[in-house]
Amino acid sequence: MELLQAWQPTVIKGNAAEIGALAESAEVESRGVDSVGSGFANPADVVRTLARKKRCVVALTGKEDWVSDGDTVVKLSNGHEYLGVITGSGCMTGTVDGRLYIISETNLLTLVALTGSAITVYTGAANRAVKEPYENESQIVQGDMFAATIAGILVINVAAEVAAERPDVKGPNTFRSALIDELYNLRADTLLERARLKVVA
Repeated sequence: MELLQAWQPTVIKGNAAEIGALAESAEVESRGVDSVGSGFANPADVVRTLARKKRCVVALTGKEDWVSDGDTVVKLSNGHEYLGVITGSGCMTGTVDGRLYIISETNLLTLVALTGSAITVYTGAANRAVKEPYENESQIVQGDMFAATIAGILVINVAAEVAAERPDVKGPNTFRSALIDELYNLRADTLLERARLKVVA
């Protein structure tokens, strides 16, 4: 809450318990950093409302993922159940320390891991495609943060599906290693072919 009062975030990502806390909702219970229970009755409304309130992109991760920029809401349906039984899979999507991350436009907080990588790559490519120069080459939070957040979440979820299908994967432990391999090997055509997303609002 102190960070949100002091800085304007670009992207807020969290599980249902974390997003519920920021949205000041009692609808979702938490146990430590994990969500318990059935989740939000209307997750699309929760992410859209919080995105409008905080004037940023909000990503709610879980069995299904919901991303909103305050206007549009996209539901992402990729992933595998093993992601829910290995420690840190949700954290892996956006951070390395297991806590909700906030990506600051002032770049005071470091953008890390998969969603961060997608934002860096996507925005750089987007700016080059439209031939718009960077205002500042050192800034990585430029371009379409909404699309970049969706891309970052899709990357880990599609890689998880591919990893789970490997014959050498026998359970969560072998899945974890396979996931790292498939993240390394993931190609754009596989991502596009397997991505399951729907604009719901």
